Amino acid sequence: PLRTTAFASSDACCRAHGSRLSTTNRVFNTTEEAPAWAYEMARLDGQPAGVVTRLEAIGQLAARDIDTLVLPPLYAASDEQLAAIRRLHQEGVSLLAFEKVTGLEDLFGVAEADTPAAELRHISVNTGLANNPLAELAGLTEYTETVTDPLRYVSQGARVLLQGEGPVLFHHRTEWGQTALYNLAPTMFRRADLRERFGYGEESISELINRSAQLMLRELGSPQVETTEGKLIAYRDDSDTVVVVVEEDAFPETPGAINPRVTIRLPGTGPEDISCDREFAVVACTGEEAVLRLALKANDCAVITIQAALDC
Repeated sequence: PLRTTAFASSDACCRAHGSRLSTTNRVFNTTEEAPAWAYEMARLDGQPAGVVTRLEAIGQLAARDIDTLVLPPLYAASDEQLAAIRRLHQEGVSLLAFEKVTGLEDLFGVAEADTPAAELRHISVNTGLANNPLAELAGLTEYTETVTDPLRYVSQGARVLLQGEGPVLFHHRTEWGQTALYNLAPTMFRRADLRERFGYGEESISELINRSAQLMLRELGSPQVETTEGKLIAYRDDSDTVVVVVEEDAFPETPGAINPRVTIRLPGTGPEDISCDREFAVVACTGEEAVLRLALKANDCAVITIQAALDC
């Protein structure tokens, strides 16, 4: 793929955290859910499909491969894995984490609280924070009866973007780049109320929490390709041609026609380098960025190819 986000999972961390039974009689493990939730949020936001990997394999990654690394709650990360995370960040890779970052607190600008905060009930954007990247969500608030875990961390240099009875979302800048940390599992906020059967997992239906993840992934990363509608995959083929696949994929919602604007940030790309198997229009092309307009029917897709695109 083009340089993108990596979403890491860990069986060891899942086992160390353990599963619980929700009030709707569904088994869940937030350590298992968090990276999958972040992946879903990125895809729904038109960001490129990322790399799904295991925490054990991140030592094979480098900054040339990924711009952001999404971590599971680190309940059982080895010293080797922590060292790999630290190396990647020192190479310039942004980090997004959840719940527990033991051994990496300095990278996230946090420290464990002497006395964890009270149970979280109200969540809102920290409107008193200058240049809050979530400022556009200031009109949204959240009240939840789901969250029962105490808030683990307090700020030690990190900015607090979302807050309630304590800090909810931290954002920190180190000498190498950016990090962000949800102080609680995001899927614990307003879990979908599905009571009809015993089963596994539920999703968050909190607009504030879901949109905050999408905006943070954009803040942390630097996607080379993105779309305003539909879902997107982008990669280089064996001939070094960049291939961008844009699909109308509304599942689980009802499919319908879309008119996405696709932004391509590959320096040196001109209109003559771009082709597509569907009709398209070049809305803008500056040499640094090209913007295309497509028209897709329900369940349709378009394959865009870009010749001689420079790597950046």
